[in-house]
This record gives sequence, structure tokens and C-alpha cells, in this order.
Amino acid sequence: MPSPRINLPTLVSLRAGGRKAPAFFLPGAGGLSRELTPLADSLKGDRPILAIEGYEAGGTVEEMAVRTFAAMRRRQKQGPYRLVSYSFGGLLAIEVARLAREAGQEVELLAVIDAIYDRRYWPTSTFISATAQRTLTQLAALTKMPLSEAVPMFAERARRLAGRLAGRVVKSLPPTDLGTPDSPARAACDAAMAAYKPRPLAGGMLLIHSASGGEFACDRAALWAPYVDRLETCPIASDHLGVVRDRRALDEIAAALDARLSPPARGRKVRERRALLVASYNWLPATRLGLALSEAGFAVEAVCPPGHTLQKVGFVDKTYPSPAASADSVLSSAIEAARPDLVIPCDDRSADRLHQLHARTDPDTRDGAKLRALLARSLGAPENFPFLQSRGTIMEIAAEEDVRRPETAVVLERAPLLAWLERHGYPAVLKTDGSWGGNGVALVRDRDEALRAFDRLRAPPSLGRALKRLLIDGDASYLRAFLTRTRPVTSVQAFVRGRPGNAAVACLNGKVLAAVYVEVLHSNGATGPATVVRVLDHPAMAYAVEAMVRRLRLSGLCGFDFVLEPGGTGADLIELNPRATPTCHLISADGRDLMASLMAALRRSRTPRPRVGYETGLVALFPQEMMRDPESGFLQSAHHDVPWRSPELVELGKAMLSNRKTLVDKAVRRFQRNEAWGA
Repeated sequence: MPSPRINLPTLVSLRAGGRKAPAFFLPGAGGLSRELTPLADSLKGDRPILAIEGYEAGGTVEEMAVRTFAAMRRRQKQGPYRLVSYSFGGLLAIEVARLAREAGQEVELLAVIDAIYDRRYWPTSTFISATAQRTLTQLAALTKMPLSEAVPMFAERARRLAGRLAGRVVKSLPPTDLGTPDSPARAACDAAMAAYKPRPLAGGMLLIHSASGGEFACDRAALWAPYVDRLETCPIASDHLGVVRDRRALDEIAAALDARLSPPARGRKVRERRALLVASYNWLPATRLGLALSEAGFAVEAVCPPGHTLQKVGFVDKTYPSPAASADSVLSSAIEAARPDLVIPCDDRSADRLHQLHARTDPDTRDGAKLRALLARSLGAPENFPFLQSRGTIMEIAAEEDVRRPETAVVLERAPLLAWLERHGYPAVLKTDGSWGGNGVALVRDRDEALRAFDRLRAPPSLGRALKRLLIDGDASYLRAFLTRTRPVTSVQAFVRGRPGNAAVACLNGKVLAAVYVEVLHSNGATGPATVVRVLDHPAMAYAVEAMVRRLRLSGLCGFDFVLEPGGTGADLIELNPRATPTCHLISADGRDLMASLMAALRRSRTPRPRVGYETGLVALFPQEMMRDPESGFLQSAHHDVPWRSPELVELGKAMLSNRKTLVDKAVRRFQRNEAWGA
């Protein structure tokens, strides 16, 4: 007796191609292949793309996957298989991948776009957070409705909420959020999804997801992380429907898929570019920078003090332990071993070490000339190295370039300071060269305050502070300054009213490749690093950056600090940071990626396509804003740039937040506030 015929879904061609194996697209509930046509049209290459059409046969997700896999094998009998799925199709793709792997076939790509499963099976913390957020949003909407409409709507919402809560306890209860299906296929998908409970899946998965909570109000990465061996995430600034409709979202998704569907052809392999990070201070943004470089295609290595977070993440290929007080030979040996295309300082102390290394390297030897050329390509014109950290000199150059800036002067004694203040008035800002992160800065409002701050800033570091920096941070420069009684160079600058702003810049040989301009909304203290920023387009900042980068012939990564004119479009440049800054990993207002722009310039390839930016422009920096205020509303309303692609980095950030709560750390911070020397 013949076996019963199984009705297999139809395969619809979304794009014809050559002889390459196809990519299979699995659409959302309803099984309409045309909803993924815009995505197929956005992809490069000539690989054929086939889509599953129609889910009417129904059954469980697992049963639907059996039929789908059978249909796929009629076209492609053996792996590797490439699966791209959206919404409900993601559940189907996961089960197809399971079947393929159980059959001994390779799944080269499992890409899931914004898929969720029934709320009854969500992790408890995710369920509670999403339910609370959704309830608050709905209550806010009800307050704006007429009472006659709000009351029945409230009753309906309450019924659904009660049903969701009951479903967490009694899993056999039917889901409460299903709408009226518009087709048999949609009804079949809704029923299958309601009965589906995810299971652990061997292998990796690429989760492309809406960055906004949207109607589901949940973190998609948190839903799937417990069930896959390796989860790579790609957040998109759009909602659930927009990720497969909006032009910018489609471009970003296409870029992520192209990198996996169309790798460089064999025999035409592009030489790998290498970046060597140099850090003298254990600062998490340096490690975040390493992740951004790795994602742009760089092989990343690092020179850093023992115990640095750069040594604790998988995306850094190799580290070279180097305390801040180590000799030039340690740093030059690391550079020789790494053979980088770029050397990137992560803090001012490292930038100064690299500038000094260039000055002390013999240009008449082959190795010396090679090292000096690398440092020039990485940092800029060597003739400018001696004064890049001199705030007074930088402001003089800004004046020559017609860049708006406050009056600034170097003051090494009390008398010149008081004379300057008498001419320019109060308030004013005192700063020490080489300081960063808001340290070594004092706002003064009268003569007595100015003298106290000046004496404090000009004093050599105390023994206690020097030992703290040596033992906790691995930085011996403070001990050296204590022993030699070195006094930092101090400048005075006219106070400018306005909101802080800054620019993170990628440049090469005096040309700006890309820049991220931000307005600082919150920072760690009055003069400390930013924790919440608004990414924006700012012509005045852009003008200043272009002029200074061109004049100083800067290269690599650098930053500029500004004060933005209240209610206007102007900006006053207040200082240059000749090293990478904490916003280097962000996407600019015009969609440019600093690391990708550097890579393209080094390879002399085309400028990368713009990426999708941030929906509101607001970004809460991780973990900085959590450390400033764990209850901050910006963690929900802004784009919280948690590096989900690196679980190791996420855990390091959480550990910093936990450590900040300890009594020892509180004591250290209190000690730091009482000491003001240097960086």
C-alpha cells in the first residue's frame, strides 16, 4: 500500500542566480514570500534565493519543519544550507536547522530576524520587564482616550493581562493575545506558535532584531540566549514590521547577510589588517573599542597592564603584558611581534608613551625607520607630537585656524594666574596637561577658590595616590612624579556657558574619514566622561574638526571636546584628545562607522555603505550610565548600547557595576575625589 502523500510547501524564486547553492528564505506567519522580496532585492551577489510559500497544512512547528526541510532537499540534497527567516519563520528555521544537523548536514547560516515565542515560556525576568513596560505604555494611552472608550479598553487589557499571568502558571491555558487570523495559513501559524516551546539547539545562530521593544516590549537576545550554543546579535533601529520594510533597516540587514552569504572569493583573499591597542589603564571603553575593531574586520591585539579586561575577551587575539612604567623596549618588542597596520592609544598616558617612543627611535636603522613610519601613520605628523597634549598650544593653533574657542593661557605661577583672571574675569576653568576623564580640572568662581585650586593642581601627587595608581591601576607614572616632585603644566581657560559636546574621529594623514558628533546629556560628575549622549549632525563641530585634523595632520582615532552654544548652532573647542575616546564605537548621524571607515581607507576600498543610526539619537553608554544611575530612565528610553555580540564584555560591565557597590570601591572613589593631581 503506498504511503500517504505529504503536501510539501512551495518554493518560490525571489531571485535567480548562477550555480551557487541557494539561500532559503522563510517568511512570517501566513507564509507570504513576497514580504521578503525587498530583502532579497537588497542583497549583493548572484546566489539564488528561494522562499517557502504557504503554511496552510498546519500542525506543530516541528511538523511544519519536517515538510519544509523535505521541500528544501528536493532542490538541494546536501548541505551546507543557508537559512534566512523572519518572525514566525524563525521558529521554523530553528527546527529545520535541528533536522539538518541531526541528519549530519551542515547549516552554514541560520539567520533569524525578530522572532519570538509564546510569552508563557519567556525567562521570568524578561516576562516581568516586558509586561510592566507594556502595561505602563497602555495605561498612558488610556489616559488620552475619552472615558467611554477607555473603560471597555481597560477591561479588555486587564483580561489579557490576567490571561498572560495565568498562562505562566498553567501552561495548558490557551494564549490570550491571538487576534483574528486573516487566512488559513495565519491561523495555522498562530496555533503552531502557541504550542511551541523552544529547546536547546547545537551550533550558532545570527539573531537580527528590532532594537526597540515595540509591541512585544522584550529583549529578543535575552529570549534566545539560553537556547543556542553561540548567539550573534545584530540590533536594527526599527520596529517589528519595519525591519523588513524600511529602507535603512533593509540596507543594514543586507550588509550583515552579505558578509555571510558572499565571503571573498578564494584566490582573491584580502590581506588581514591588524590593530594594536595600547592601554596603560584598566578602562572598559578600551575593550569596547577592541570589539568594534574586530567587528570591522581587524585582527586585534593589545599591549596592556596585567589584569586588564582586554586579556579577558575572545575577540582580542593576543595581549602583551606591559605595566605603564615599562621601558620603550617592551612596547617596541610588542609592536614588532604584532606587526600591526595601526597602533591605537586608548588613553593619554599611552599616547604620550608612543610619542616618546617615536622620538627615541633611531631613524637611521631599518627597523627604526619602519617603526617611526608606523607611528606616523597611526598618530599623525611627528613634528606635532611634542605639543598634542598641551592645552595652551592647541588653543593657539585653533585661533590660527579661525576655530571658535575660549581664551586660554598657560600659567605656572600664582601671579600670572591672578593677572589673567583680573583681565578675563570669573568663572574660569583650571586644567592640567595630560589629565583626562574629568580629573585635573577645576571650576573657580573667585580669587581664593582659584588660588586653592591652582596650588592643588600644581602639587606633585601624594604618596598615597601614587601607591593607589601603582597597585590598583598598574600605573607607575604617579610614583615617578612623586619621587621627582614633578609638577604638571597648568592652563587657565575662560568659562563658556552651554552643554558639553564632543567628537570621536577616524582620520588618516590629515583627512577626516568619519566622525561621531554628540551632545552630552549626562556625565560621570560635572567634568567626567559622558554616560548619556545624543548623536547629531553639527556643522560647527564638523568645521572645527576638519580644520584641526588637517592642520595637525592627525591619523588614527582622536577626539575633540566642545561647549555647545545654548539654543544656537555654535560650538567652542575646548580641548583635543590625541587618542581613542569612549564614543568611537557609535554610528554617526549620517550612518558612518569609524572602524569600518578606517578599514576601507587602509584597504583603499570604497567607503562603506551607511548604517542605520539610532531612532531618537539618544544613546545610554554601557556600562557608564548604569554605574551613574542604575534606575536611570535613559536605560529604557534611549538606545542602551549593551554589546550583546560579546557576552564576555557584557559580564565584565556587569561586574564593574557590582564592584562599584562595595565598601572598598566607595572608599577608593572618596579618596580619588580628595586627590586632584593629573589623570
